[in-house]
Amino acid sequence: MGVTVKIRVLALIVLLLLIVTQSTCTYTYRELKPVSEIVIKDRQITVKKIDDPMIISKLVEFINKRREGWIEPITGFPSTKVYIELYRDGQYIGSFGVTENSFSMQRTGEWRSKPATEQEVQEQRRFPRREID
Repeated sequence: MGVTVKIRVLALIVLLLLIVTQSTCTYTYRELKPVSEIVIKDRQITVKKIDDPMIISKLVEFINKRREGWIEPITGFPSTKVYIELYRDGQYIGSFGVTENSFSMQRTGEWRSKPATEQEVQEQRRFPRREID
């Protein structure tokens, strides 16, 4: 076996190990509480600030129901156009976003994502419009 073939085989083994590790290692976030303010952003531009406890509690409940199964994607982090920043007493504590088929979260300094059903995506996308318009 030539050196080039050995290098390719080794590279394939490493890639397969990364894929297997990625698919089996998931992260569970701790329960999110308390949150005192939500800032809705569209491509880094603030759209709305919310400090109404009733509205905040609904979003926190939505996020807390999805604390398990988060991964650090090896293919790159999904880009979310609209996302929500979470604050506790003026301190940034994380963000939550949605794409066509996934959620994104940043709460511990690391970005993670997880698959989302079409129903979950629609439910989350209706949240800001339904609650703040």
